[in-house]
Parts: sequence; structure tokens; C-alpha cells
Amino acid sequence: IQLALFLALHELAENSVWVGDPKQAIYGFRGTDPQLMYEVVALMKESSVLGSSWRSRKNLINFTNALFSEVFHEMGNEKVCLNIPDERIEQAKDGWLEAWHLQAKNNDEEATAVANGLRNLIERVPGIKPGDIAVFCRTNAKCKAVAGKLEQLGIRVSVGQGSLLDTRECGLALAALRYMNNPGDTVALAEIIHMSPEHNENWLNYLMNDPTEIKKQWQTYPIITILREGHNQMSHWTPMEALEQAISRINLLRTVKSWSNPRLAISNLDALRGNCREYINQCASHRSSATVDGFLAYLRDAVPGQAQGTGDLTVKLLTYHGAKGLEWPWIVLTGLDTELKDDVFGVHIEAALKFDPTDPLANRKIRYWPWPFGDQKKYPMLDQKIDGLELKNIIRDMAEREAQRLMYVGMTRAKDGMVMGIRKTSNKSGESLKTHWLDILKGADGRSVIEWNMDKGSQELRIGNAQIPITVLEYGPDSIELDGLAAETQYLPVLSGVSNDYPAARIMPSALEFLVDIDSVNLDIIENFGARIYIKGQPEMDAVGNAIHAYLAVDYRHLMDEQQLEFAQGLIKQWGVEMAIEASELVAAGQRLAEFLDQRYPGYQAFREWPISLRNDEGQLMQGWIDLLLEIPNGYVIIDHKSYPGQDSEERAKKYIPQLRAYKEAVEKATDKPVVDTLLHLPVSGLVLGILLPSRIQS
Repeated sequence: IQLALFLALHELAENSVWVGDPKQAIYGFRGTDPQLMYEVVALMKESSVLGSSWRSRKNLINFTNALFSEVFHEMGNEKVCLNIPDERIEQAKDGWLEAWHLQAKNNDEEATAVANGLRNLIERVPGIKPGDIAVFCRTNAKCKAVAGKLEQLGIRVSVGQGSLLDTRECGLALAALRYMNNPGDTVALAEIIHMSPEHNENWLNYLMNDPTEIKKQWQTYPIITILREGHNQMSHWTPMEALEQAISRINLLRTVKSWSNPRLAISNLDALRGNCREYINQCASHRSSATVDGFLAYLRDAVPGQAQGTGDLTVKLLTYHGAKGLEWPWIVLTGLDTELKDDVFGVHIEAALKFDPTDPLANRKIRYWPWPFGDQKKYPMLDQKIDGLELKNIIRDMAEREAQRLMYVGMTRAKDGMVMGIRKTSNKSGESLKTHWLDILKGADGRSVIEWNMDKGSQELRIGNAQIPITVLEYGPDSIELDGLAAETQYLPVLSGVSNDYPAARIMPSALEFLVDIDSVNLDIIENFGARIYIKGQPEMDAVGNAIHAYLAVDYRHLMDEQQLEFAQGLIKQWGVEMAIEASELVAAGQRLAEFLDQRYPGYQAFREWPISLRNDEGQLMQGWIDLLLEIPNGYVIIDHKSYPGQDSEERAKKYIPQLRAYKEAVEKATDKPVVDTLLHLPVSGLVLGILLPSRIQS
């Protein structure tokens, strides 16, 4: 059908240029027929070959040239062999070719051996990162098998592993959602305490010793308090809104940034949102109500898979078909003992005896032979007769050619190094290599082009008349020692003897606690504007806060009055809170703050959304963003915007003191200048609070 379309377009255009590579026609399993394109190409009057490789190094090019000039001998060397252009001669030197003998009795052991080889490759090749490596498998199931073994060795992979609900980030999000939906859910409460960065490592020990008192203390934790506050509004939220509220109220997005592989954690949360959307759509199609309880039940039944990993620390796993058109510094080929699928039963295409370019689909037939014996795979008498048919030879030849083209695609993806993972078996007659797929790479004489041996170490691999340098290594199914690449491992703390000798490597300023009682901290009203931002109805306060923060984060004083109003209106609409706050009041709040700063700190220089990084005395790294940092002649001023409403603004402000203390310490250590003032700006309440901070923090 594509060919018929191309020919019709050519007739309309009168002149056309066709670009393609017959050696990479690998979609026969989807019903394509490369022979159609071969017939058209043979009729073309003009053609040219792009003969330069801008991807691979010399040794890899020599290997594929020697191999596939024999396999595709009917095309001629000029259409198969590639050269290195003059511009690349220096950078294309060398190139690594390896064969891994995988000692394995079954597929599971082979997957383990591949994982061991990959780990060793990462450790012994200078400068290589996991993200530089792609592993090709014949099926998605084989990809998942290898991925599972790599994950056990602490190597991240692109293929999602296991259930989405088993991930730490989704477990914490759903625990928060369950508790906010039902504050009496003590299991959800315990899960939050265990997985939250704010929990004490001795929590289980304390709980076992005094359950009643500890549960009472848990109820006072800020994240638990704010989840309970959300419970009163649950009836007004869709399941998606409730999920977003749960994630936001426990500050989960910032929390995962302090974990290993935060990009994957965020992808898993996005996948959780996607499942929530699917549930809501399903309810709409069934004309039923979407509820939080229904969403939680849906997840238990659906068992969604985890998101795929990405980044420099992630090995890419994919099928040979999925690798077409892509490239990586290193590739690892697996499944090289795959048997051909050359069954005459099923659906096949019978080509026309003579090809007509004006009617490319003429006289083609679809032939279907049903297998008449159900689950029985073999029937000797019938098999013998089938093997004697010319049709069997035709289908075998088609399958072999498809396998040869697929191997060409796989072997030409590498830039620096290529590995062929070959299963090695032992029996009474000795050792042997299972190379069925590689054996299909035949020359004009019908014999396999590559001559294999059982030797290990550096050697010359004979391919036709060529000798190609190769290194042969051996890996088995026994897991190798973990030393530096292991992913974060979590253990259930024992009831006694838990040590705090190894604090968390990363913490958030908002998760800090003071050595002293916060109630003893001085907090004064520096300015009462006598005006506020009025909030109408019961909007999502996170969205309101985001709109206010977004406006205050820009240098709005450089805008004309009408531009300020237009900008504020756009932000309010963007966050979906048009019915909750007025743009004019947001603009007025910004003007009040600016006038206050002009009067109190004349000539200041402002830095908005200023990043800070601080390593404390325990070696922990803290990172955050200061909403507004002012530089004045005698030091700095830190201003943090908080948009919560209500009459208890001053009391609630105290929970931000540890965070602001961390900001103060970071600025003073980085600049050797004092932070003169630390302020909380409460635009909704119309207040500016001043905080006199103590000098020490702890995580």
C-alpha cells in the first residue's frame, strides 16, 4: 500500500528522489514485503550510494564490511561496504569488538550472565557511563528479564520494573491520599511516617514501646496536620485534584529530588497521574461517579507498571526492531541463538510472477494455511511432507534474509564498541557455542561467514578473508560483588540498636528542625499594610499560592500599570483561580511590597528565585530557592513569600523558621556578609513578619 501511494505521488510530482536502505528492511513481521521495493529500485534509471560512515570507528566498520559484503554479495561491495570520510579519519581510529561467552543452562542464567558482563564493562572501560550502553533483545519479555538482573546489580535500566505501586514515591503519594481521604487509616499514617524524609529512624522502636503516645505525636507533624486539613475539602475535589493535593501537601516533588534517580521517581508520579486519568475516563464512559476510593480500588486491580528510566545512569534496553535509526557508543547483542520462524502455516503473501510498476499490487495473493492439530506442535508424517515442498524452501529463504537484515541493523548501531553475547553450554561431548542466528549470516557458498572458536582473550576473528581484532571474555550466572554502582537500598530498622551515625546525604531546608524550641524564637510584625488579597470561595490554595508566587517572582516594576494587570490576569487564568482572586489585588500587593522595600532598604539590588546550596556540619547537602534576596550596603535581606490566609498567620509562620535559617546560613557562608533581616511576606494577610533566628540547626 505504501508503494502504491509513493508511485501515485511520483506521478503527481513527475520527479522524485527515493532514499532508503534495502539492507534495513526488517518489518516483515508486520506484513511488509521487501521484494516490492527491490523491484522498483531495479527499474530506476539513476541511483547513487551514500558510502561514508559518520558513526562507527574503524574496527567496527571493518567488521561489518567484511561480514555483510559476503552476506549481501548479490548487491555488490559498492552498495554494502562503507568507508571513513577524510574528516573522521583521526577520531574514527580503533574501535572495540568483543564476544562474551555466557555460561548458562537456561534463559534466566543467561540474563544474569549478561548483567554481570554489563557491570564489568562499566567498571573497566574508562569514561563509559551506563547511559552510553544499549542492550538489544529479540523480544520485550527478554528485555524485562535482563532489566531485572541489572536492577539487582544496582544498574538502572530503561525498561520499567514491576508494579508502579511498589515504588517509594507512589507508595508515599498514595499513603498521603488514603490518609487525607480517611484520617482514621492508621496503616496509611504509619506508611507516611516511614517513607517521609521527616521521620525519625527510631520510629518503629518508639512505636513498639509506647504506641498511644507515639501516634499522638505523629498527629502533630506538619505534613500530617496539613493532610487532615485537606480532608474537609475532599468532597469538592475530583480524584485527580485529590491526588495532586496529596502530592503537594507533603512536598513530594521536592522530596524526590533528594533521592537517587529523581528523574525516574518523577516519571513514576506522572505515570500514577496517567492511571488516575484513565480511571476517570473509564468512569465517564460507564456513566458512573469517580471517587478516591474507586481510584484506589482501580489501582489494586490494574497493577500498573513502572515508568521507564532515563538519563546518563540508565542502560537502554530495547528490541532489535526498536533500535533501527538510533545509535549508542556501545551496544550489546543478545539472543544470538534465536531459531528461525519459517513455518508454512499461517498467513503469507504470494508475489506475482511478473512485477508491474504501474500496478504494484496486481496478481498478489494472500495464502492462509491453518494448523489443524491445535496445541500439538509436531506431527512427524506431516512435517516430512512439508519439508519436501518447494514452498518450505521459499519461506525459509525469506526468513533467513529477514534475519540477516535485522542483524545488520543491530550491528551497525554502535559508535565505539560492540559486544556479541553468545551462550556457552557444556555437556558430555564438550563445550559449544549457541550461534544459530549468527550462523544464518551466510556467503555465496551457503556457509556461515564467521568462524568461531572457544578461545578467550585477545585474538583475530576470521570473517571470509579478513582478520578482525576481537576480545573474548567469559561471564557466568553467579552475581559479582557490588562496589560503587549499587542503587539506594532500604532496610527495615531493628527495634533496638539503630544508629544515627549515617545521616541522609541530602535534605531539604523545609524538612529541618531546631535544637531549640521554636516557640522561643522572636517573631514581630514589621509592617501591616492594612490591605490584603481577598480569596473567594474554597479554591485550591496551592494553585492560588502558585499564581501569587509567579507574579512576585518577576520584576513587575519595569512594567507599565496596564502591563502589570494584564500579566497578573494571565497568571491567574493559567493557574485556574480566576474566580478566587482579583488581578488588581495581586498587582496592589506587589506595589505595597515594593514601596515597603524602597522605604526600608533604599538602593537595594534584588535577586528573585535565587538558588542556594549548603553543606552542614554533618556533611549533608541542603538545596533550595530564596524567593527574594536583597543586597544592601551592609549585607543581605532574605524575604520568603507565603500565601496562606487566616487569622493564625503569625503562628503558622513559625514552621518556616528552620528553612529560613538554612537560607541565612548559606548566604552568610557564601558571601562572608551578614543577613541583616529575615522576613516573611504574607500578601494574603497583608503582613511582613520579621524573624530573629537562632544560630544552629539540625536535620
